[in-house]
Amino acid sequence: MNVSYDGGRTWSAPVIIQDDDVNGQNDKNWIVVDNSDAPGHTKGRVYVVWDRGEPVVYNYCDHDCDQQQNWLPDFQTAHGVVYPGQGIGAYPVVMKDGGLGMAISAGEGIPNPGSTDQPTSIPTGGQDFILAPKAGSTPWPAPLVFLPPVAVAKNSNGGTAAQRGSSGMPSASADPKSGEVYDVWDDTRFRSDGKNDVVFSKSADGLAWTPPVRISGGPTNDKVNHYVPAVSVDENGVVHVMWRQRDESGVAPLFTDVIDTYYSESTDGGTTWSTPLKVNSQPSNPWYGAFSRAGTFEGDYDQIASAGGYSYIVREQGQRDYAGEPVALTKNSATTVALTNAGKGHQHQRNWVAVVRDTP
Repeated sequence: MNVSYDGGRTWSAPVIIQDDDVNGQNDKNWIVVDNSDAPGHTKGRVYVVWDRGEPVVYNYCDHDCDQQQNWLPDFQTAHGVVYPGQGIGAYPVVMKDGGLGMAISAGEGIPNPGSTDQPTSIPTGGQDFILAPKAGSTPWPAPLVFLPPVAVAKNSNGGTAAQRGSSGMPSASADPKSGEVYDVWDDTRFRSDGKNDVVFSKSADGLAWTPPVRISGGPTNDKVNHYVPAVSVDENGVVHVMWRQRDESGVAPLFTDVIDTYYSESTDGGTTWSTPLKVNSQPSNPWYGAFSRAGTFEGDYDQIASAGGYSYIVREQGQRDYAGEPVALTKNSATTVALTNAGKGHQHQRNWVAVVRDTP
């Protein structure tokens, strides 16, 4: 954990809140801050959640989070267990009543035996939501009490060919005005071509969820893949969603060297959505990106934050460094790409931010 007290101009030294090599990795860590002083909240409380392969865990701090003593003290063990099984992509939100909610994809798929890197895994369970309804009023350092997971929807993700994509990992955000929670992921349930749409479900209380609805729009058979979505709800209740998009109608696994980032918003609680807007002037070229799991890996942690009439969309993009540079990743099979010795040293990714003004 690093902390800034001056709006990000300077930062504290890192404070270790988990440091162990027991029982697998610490992965997919996300953070949320309680910004409300309404009853049931602890204003300024910082929650961090992550998955360890097994289980999903958490830590939290109320103030001066750049000091080790203000975090739960037993950072050498998996102390705060939220979910005892395999969950991936645990994503926290502060509820309107001060509770802590968490969207996850439950379960994980079978390793790919032909992979030359880590196994490709697609969650085998469903999109779940886990709620600690009294988190905001729980005095530090008492443990948070979570209810059993509730099902949001079946996970119908189709994967992302020749890429290490999000595999249905969720993003979530809570409306500070209405209290409604939005859970967004990539999903094939409405498609006839096996590609992914961006879909969402919403809930008033984190317990009962609406059926999934498409956000990304367009034909359901055009071979355009929509994946790695993220969502944010601003202070006025406008819902903002971003995602990656790639035309996969060409010959696999290379398809095309163009991956774009799109954005859409809803001012009526997800009933209607604005026409998808391409927010990059320069597309991402996956053949200069990182290599992982027999594919290119631009990162499955893209993010959007919205406030004051603007949304800030952050993502990584692959790009060549000079004209005529040889590509790093090349075809390996009908569904995979490879990093050869000739490609090493030609992998370049840049972090980009797009700023989008709300639709009038």
